[in-house]
Amino acid sequence: MQVLHVFILFIVVNLFDVIVFDFGVFCYSKKLRIAGTADMDKEYENYLFHVKGDIKGIMLGNVISLLSVCIIYIVSII
Repeated sequence: MQVLHVFILFIVVNLFDVIVFDFGVFCYSKKLRIAGTADMDKEYENYLFHVKGDIKGIMLGNVISLLSVCIIYIVSII
């Protein structure tokens, strides 16, 4: 059950990151652009790039959640 709690927390934070920061801020704010890339508007607004990164983050989150729960379980035994 602890795995589920840690994983859900990780998913919620990851979705917040993609929706608010990646889609909402990074895709549309020109203040956060790297110097010299002002003409790359199309690349910055590529939603698929951010979604692929989110999926990679979820895969990594599976491993991190499992390791976190293992640590919590070991500490609770001691």
